[in-house]
Amino acid sequence: MAEPKQARVIANLSQESPGALLAFQVDGDSQLPLKGGKYIIINSGLCNEEGKLIKRAYSLFAVNQEAQQFFLAAERVPGGIASQYLLDLQVDDTLTFSGPWGKFFWPEEAVEKQLVAAAFGSGITVILGYLASVPADCEVHLYWYQEGERALVNDSIVTECAADKKIQIIPRDFQDDPTLDLSKWEDSGARFITAGEGVRADRFLDHLRERGVTDDRLQSEIFYRQPVV
Repeated sequence: MAEPKQARVIANLSQESPGALLAFQVDGDSQLPLKGGKYIIINSGLCNEEGKLIKRAYSLFAVNQEAQQFFLAAERVPGGIASQYLLDLQVDDTLTFSGPWGKFFWPEEAVEKQLVAAAFGSGITVILGYLASVPADCEVHLYWYQEGERALVNDSIVTECAADKKIQIIPRDFQDDPTLDLSKWEDSGARFITAGEGVRADRFLDHLRERGVTDDRLQSEIFYRQPVV
């Protein structure tokens, strides 16, 4: 069983987001291997109607490994116990979690000089985490498929997280077909990553595979799936 860790809320910025947006400081003297693109599993301490303890996975971004600080963001889910739990946290409250886990970051063996990223909805958070691991000389093209009038994280946070990258951010509507953006990249030798809503992410990946892009150049992190209308 994973050893529980704790982090203290140092800022709740949820007024700047349609969901929960918080910064945390890890408690204790041990240095956790924090890395953007990884995720933690939070323990809300609350139970659902069946009496099951509510735990949820959230991706780390805007990580400061030396200071042991990180951000979390979560969509506001109507009736959602975990998202409301995060929204209700106040400065100096304690978060209990396990991890970090996961491998959604730039592979050590990767040699590509271009990265094409597709963030669907809340997938922008894990994409921002991933970007922290991308080499400074890699050219990044981020297609950001935003859902609704307000994004989970605002433009200034995205810009700050990618401040040291050679990046072009291309905004898109959530309902746009992601394959239409891929024709110029299919033969580029780029690495491709996608995160967030799974049906759209699958369409993105399947299109690339059909055109000969091998799996060693593809990475994904799926949060949820919903029908395409």
